[in-house]
Amino acid sequence: LAYFFALIFLTLSSSARFSSPVHFPSNPTSLQTATDQYHCLNINPLAFPAISSTRRRSIHSLHSPLITASLLLAGDIHPHPGPSSSKLSIFYLNIRSLLQPKRPSQIFDITDSLHPDLICLTETWVTPDTSSSCLADVTPSGYSLFSFPSSIYKPTPSTLARTLGGGTAFLVREPFSAVSLSSPTFSSFDVSSITLQLLSSKLTVFNIYRRPSSSIHSQKLSVFFDQFQTFLTSAATTPHEFLITGDFNFHIDDHTDSSSQQFASLLSSFNLSQLVNFPTHNLGHSLDLVILPTSSCLQPLITTHPVSPSDHTPLLISLTISPLPPVPPQLRSFRNFRSFNIDDFISDLSDSRLITCPPNSLGSLLIAYDTTLHTLLDKHAPFISKLATHPSHSNPWFTPALRAFRSVRRSAANFWKRTRSSEALSKLKTLTNKYHKLLHTAKKCYFSNLISSNAQNPRHLWKAVNKILHRTVKHSLPSSSPTKSLPDSFASFFTDKIDKLRLAFTPSNTTNP
Repeated sequence: LAYFFALIFLTLSSSARFSSPVHFPSNPTSLQTATDQYHCLNINPLAFPAISSTRRRSIHSLHSPLITASLLLAGDIHPHPGPSSSKLSIFYLNIRSLLQPKRPSQIFDITDSLHPDLICLTETWVTPDTSSSCLADVTPSGYSLFSFPSSIYKPTPSTLARTLGGGTAFLVREPFSAVSLSSPTFSSFDVSSITLQLLSSKLTVFNIYRRPSSSIHSQKLSVFFDQFQTFLTSAATTPHEFLITGDFNFHIDDHTDSSSQQFASLLSSFNLSQLVNFPTHNLGHSLDLVILPTSSCLQPLITTHPVSPSDHTPLLISLTISPLPPVPPQLRSFRNFRSFNIDDFISDLSDSRLITCPPNSLGSLLIAYDTTLHTLLDKHAPFISKLATHPSHSNPWFTPALRAFRSVRRSAANFWKRTRSSEALSKLKTLTNKYHKLLHTAKKCYFSNLISSNAQNPRHLWKAVNKILHRTVKHSLPSSSPTKSLPDSFASFFTDKIDKLRLAFTPSNTTNP
């Protein structure tokens, strides 16, 4: 009945014309969703006004009370609906050494252009002997690195990391909370795992690298299948959503290959599905895989990126899962000392009672000193409060020329997405390689100038060296007491020290001459 009277009211109050009669469902309440109800409202009944003016109206007249009330009649409209689910983005790549000189620039480009929430890397070639400064150099701003060296690495004087390969790593974007899980060690493949704490759920990602049969460190296929079955038995007990990705070095696209058939059968026995259906190596064949439970609700969308820093194709994995909400803005207060006028401050300080009529007692003098300076600071550099979002991570070596070249490269990427032509792809690869070289050169020049400009100042020189090597200075002082009790603590410490020294001296027997 309310629906009927609302239609009559809207008919009388609308100045729009009437449309031609069309069929309208006789039972509007049978339409359960807002989409269904609004769809039928577009199919206007005989007595329902339609906006059919030949003259284009403005947005405000188009969305008149007629449309607004119609939407409210649907019953399931939220004033601020937002997306029902969000996307979690994962970038996977067999990077073939994380320690090459150009890798920091290439990883920076990945995070700067794609902004993945999680980066999974295999064949990092990282060893337990790799320095923390090398790992920090390949960690972009706003990300945390979790590195897992190869499980079969046994350092000897003649052993090089590149002869062994292997190793996996994760780069987790802030503000995600990640927990690195201890995984069992297998001799036929490397495996690492990490669990992301999301808004209302968790996601565990397993990263695997199996060496090819041509490697001197590879194991027999029978050993791999036995150990991988053991791994799947453990992974299948994960109490929440999980995903397996990595380089398995199987030609999974070759359905006539016996090892690929056995691998697919093993996945099927655990109710798992392999989702990559395109070549992931520049010589063809699908080597890098994404595996999910068949019953997963993540609704994965897997695509590729046209340009890769290695001979493997990057995998872009989009999952329908609720990530963490954005960091709420915080109210930050600060004093703007850049506009501080030192001459006016000195003039007001000279005219203050602290200078013209100072108190006589020490306590009153301290109070006057504190009050006067606070008052003058509030006058000449008052507190400014602003809502600040999460801090943006800027790189001092990222010059305006690099920013302009990045725009050119993005335009080439967009052109390739529209045309998918080989010429556009070739141009995109050329621009990307040149962009990576410019990034590497810019960083090198910036840090070289930083060292040379501080060569005559040892203090600033060591500060620059520590910055380049990502070394943080440990504070030697303990956490301080509250400000008001700190002077008393210092006084008590030295008083007790003197008393203990006095007690340590025993009186000596001296005779007067």
